[in-house]
Amino acid sequence: MTFFNLVAAELPSVYKELTNVGGGGGGSASLLITDAQEKPFESQILFDFCPQGKRHGADLEQLSGGEQTIAALSFVFALAKVKKPPMVLLDEVDAFLDVENVNLLANFLKRQHSLSNAQSQTLVTTHKECLAEQTQSLIGVCLLK
Repeated sequence: MTFFNLVAAELPSVYKELTNVGGGGGGSASLLITDAQEKPFESQILFDFCPQGKRHGADLEQLSGGEQTIAALSFVFALAKVKKPPMVLLDEVDAFLDVENVNLLANFLKRQHSLSNAQSQTLVTTHKECLAEQTQSLIGVCLLK
């Protein structure tokens, strides 16, 4: 429960930062356990999130692939803030993101790297030029036929 509470405390700020498009303040997110008092380990965990500019309570299926991606990434990054891994590997997580959201992701990753005092590395596989341009180091692979 301690770990859950720490992640639940980190999630709103991570999600807000990842969804702060155009300086609009970002969206909101929370983690809840349906029956935290009686049976916390037998209860459902609810991940409630609302992208910036959307009405609250929208069904997950009604959100775009990019909005779903940002929600999932915010959860992963909240976990990583609580229990810092030595390495995070992200494989084409930007596939459904538009340029503005890719830039938000890149800026978030830069801030997290600077805050971690380089104790953690993030490796990203991407086909998006706008993300590749913002990396600290770049390894390219090209297959010739």
